[in-house]
Amino acid sequence: MKKNKILLGLISALILITNVSCKKAEPLTKAPFTKGVNLTLWFEAWQPSIPNLKLYDKTDFERLKAMGVDVIRVPIHFDMFIGDSKTGQIKPIIFDYLDKACDWAEELGIYLIIDDHSFNSGAYPLSKYVEQHLQKTWPQIAKRYKKRSNFIMYEILNEPQIPQEDWYGIQQRTIDLIRSIDKKHTIVATAADWGSLAALTQMEPYADKNIIYTYHFYEPFLFTHQGASWTDKITASLKDIPFPYNKDRMPVFGKPVKGTGIEAQLKNLYPRSANAKGIKTSLQRAKDYSDKYNVPVWCGEMGVHNLVAPVVDRQVWYKTVADTMYELNIPFCVWGYHGSFGLFKKDSNSRYPNDLEKEVVEGVGFTMPALLEGDAAAAAAFPITIFDDFGGKGVRINSWSCAMDSNCSKDKAEGDFSISMSDQKLYGALSLELDQVDLSGLNTLQDKAYLTMKMKFTQPEQKFQLRFVDNDAGNGIVIPWRYAVDINSSDYELNKWVDIELPLNSFADIGGWSNSLNKWFDSTGTFEWDRVVTLEFAAETGDVPGEYLVDDIKIVLK
Repeated sequence: MKKNKILLGLISALILITNVSCKKAEPLTKAPFTKGVNLTLWFEAWQPSIPNLKLYDKTDFERLKAMGVDVIRVPIHFDMFIGDSKTGQIKPIIFDYLDKACDWAEELGIYLIIDDHSFNSGAYPLSKYVEQHLQKTWPQIAKRYKKRSNFIMYEILNEPQIPQEDWYGIQQRTIDLIRSIDKKHTIVATAADWGSLAALTQMEPYADKNIIYTYHFYEPFLFTHQGASWTDKITASLKDIPFPYNKDRMPVFGKPVKGTGIEAQLKNLYPRSANAKGIKTSLQRAKDYSDKYNVPVWCGEMGVHNLVAPVVDRQVWYKTVADTMYELNIPFCVWGYHGSFGLFKKDSNSRYPNDLEKEVVEGVGFTMPALLEGDAAAAAAFPITIFDDFGGKGVRINSWSCAMDSNCSKDKAEGDFSISMSDQKLYGALSLELDQVDLSGLNTLQDKAYLTMKMKFTQPEQKFQLRFVDNDAGNGIVIPWRYAVDINSSDYELNKWVDIELPLNSFADIGGWSNSLNKWFDSTGTFEWDRVVTLEFAAETGDVPGEYLVDDIKIVLK
């Protein structure tokens, strides 16, 4: 009797498992996330090259999670990362770092959207070339991530710029190709005309029931993109356009705006559309589309370029748009986290959390972190990575009067790349531009701080000056002071990677050279950590013979 009960139990369990496995997945009618950000510049390159793949790390994901972000869109310029032009094979290092992003997202319970953000440089390709790219790219992505959790999603192509009659079929065939490999993961589809909402409302949904439909929202465009250099000449010349519309605050238009169609828009259409009512009227189209077809919609990008848009008006726009999307149950992603459309204050070092623009962060419904004060604020920036395979956050790598390879893979201390310097002429330099690196904490922590790095010298008497340099206002008042120490290969073992650790209080304020004034200024002891813009390896006393390599440059506290 006992054996029969066990047998019946096994049969019942088998029937239950069979019924569950055979049950069709419910159609997706609502996106499983609410609000998030685009992590811009991370996997983006405007020419074939490897970008700074260490721009973001798990810490950023943890911070965003704490702020309430439940979805991250990762724009990836796959067309710039092709290792084999015939097969369209993506360079393995891109997938290596994208794997890390997927790991962090899954661990933290954040949805991550892999966005093919190709075709951002030069003329947009013809339809047939767009399809060729997608047919080569998406099998690679689907095969690699098909066993990942449902937190990973696929966005077929950002802002297609080919005719809708071509794009609809291309997108269908790409969906079919993905589904031949991966029947599990949610796909994000869009319409032509730069992924516009207007085009989406004219596009019939696909038969596949596991698709989210996306659009981008930058309305009114003349407000959100005023001053943007990549737009047309007239829009790029606009500034001080208010939101919401205020007749008394509208600027006086001269050349090149006066007498153009854009001036007519600003005088006639803008007063009606640049307000909360206009925003809701526009976004209601997305809600209506979702309700009509019972499909999920998502705003993949929204934001305001911060170059010349009035600060308060920019903040009002974010809150107005976000509030409307919450009211209509439309999830969204802000474009982006850092950068000119980001969540950080304009012209700041983008230091988390103190440089976050509180009004924008809270306006879009994120949680503003507590600000740090005193020594805690100063110490929070450290350790600072200046180079580790790639430039650190906010670091650009340049050189002059020398041969430099910042992606040197033939010889490195660790990881994937080092920086190789050779044929360095007198006054030539490796320059690490510290665009968004805040060193102001060293005003109080310098005695505890060290510059650490790994170097490999190949010849004796490889001498150079290592120096931090302040910004140059070119007025003879704000001087590009140098804070320097001399490095000589004779102090180290040759042809071997060595660890170098330099206390920052061993550097000296030696004066400053202004390129703009073509003048040397003797030291006055007024070097300022707040104004540091570069770290240079400079051939100050003569040519540096042969090759030397540098890796893993950091500023640490001890």
